[in-house]
Amino acid sequence: TPVLPNSGHPESDPWLDTAKKELPDDTTNTIVTARSMSCWTALLLAQEKKFRKIILIAPSTPSKEWYDGFGREGWADAEKEIAVAFFGEKEDSLDFEKIKENVAEIVVYLSTDDPYIPQEATQKYFEKYLPGARVIVQRDSGHFDVDHGYKKFPALFEEIVSSVRTDLRPLPESDLPVILPDDVDFKPTGESPLNYSKSFNDGVG
Repeated sequence: TPVLPNSGHPESDPWLDTAKKELPDDTTNTIVTARSMSCWTALLLAQEKKFRKIILIAPSTPSKEWYDGFGREGWADAEKEIAVAFFGEKEDSLDFEKIKENVAEIVVYLSTDDPYIPQEATQKYFEKYLPGARVIVQRDSGHFDVDHGYKKFPALFEEIVSSVRTDLRPLPESDLPVILPDDVDFKPTGESPLNYSKSFNDGVG
């Protein structure tokens, strides 16, 4: 795990350089985990290198809602200046197509009561720019820190050791509910009946 420099006043380039030094030459079977602002560093890495999986925990993103949070009590203007310098003011500054090409699977953990990361806005951010990401929303997990009981994170370990399923992709909430087709017989055959539904597969394509 790299120790990212100057965490009290983070800068994007030094964090990125530090992370790069920890990576092997061949990263195609590498899993990267990151939390909070370092999630942006992980995504910057993914513009350049191929990874098996990236797991982003409570990721900071340069969405309008996140920047608006700096107006709340306890968030100083100086902190917003640091954030703008770190992320930039444009929310779409990353090469998202390259990230999708380079990473077999992206997993995002969000909490319903994170004091720093707006859950709904961040979820919509990933649905917009990285719609293949699997977003996991947990109740009352705060910022996934020790204060909220995250000295250990068993679910994260399970996610790290689990197989990557590139054939499974989450549906955005806007596409729910999924209506099952009526042009197929749902009898057990050992295969998904949806494989035989022309109307369903035409819609998926």
